[in-house]
Amino acid sequence: MIDDNFEIPLRCLFCRAPLQAAEDSSFHAGDLIKCLSCGEDSEYESVLEVAKEEAQDFAQQLLDKEMSKLAKKLFK
Repeated sequence: MIDDNFEIPLRCLFCRAPLQAAEDSSFHAGDLIKCLSCGEDSEYESVLEVAKEEAQDFAQQLLDKEMSKLAKKLFK
């Protein structure tokens, strides 16, 4: 069974460090998020797009692994 609970952190587009903000922070399209590690500003929508791609890649890897297991069971 696939564990469908996983987290993909939002990362700085320059140094790849996880971005951190106050819990009550809210970001919108066009906002810049300052990285505490390198000091660069990352555009919010770009950060989200990269995180979405990482999540899709991770989900595809999980699916491929699960399909491989099922195929092995079917063709024993």
